[in-house]
Amino acid sequence: MLSQKKRLADYYPLTPEDAVILQRMSSRSFNIYFINQLLLKLSNKYPNRHFVNKIAVLNYMAKALANELLTTEQANSGNFRFMM
Repeated sequence: MLSQKKRLADYYPLTPEDAVILQRMSSRSFNIYFINQLLLKLSNKYPNRHFVNKIAVLNYMAKALANELLTTEQANSGNFRFMM
């Protein structure tokens, strides 16, 4: 049986364990709150993007985090919010 592709939003929320993996993969220390907010932002921006499994999502998110223009200090601040 073939697995069904899922939208990025279907993987929300990522777990603290996922965040640790993403921090290692991206070499950036973004917190779990920012990572999940970025996931939601990307899922809204690209609603037709689908993934076969969580590994594919983590690879995608690691690239997004590695290329994030915000500093970790800006992103991890308690009052940070994306403009949707």
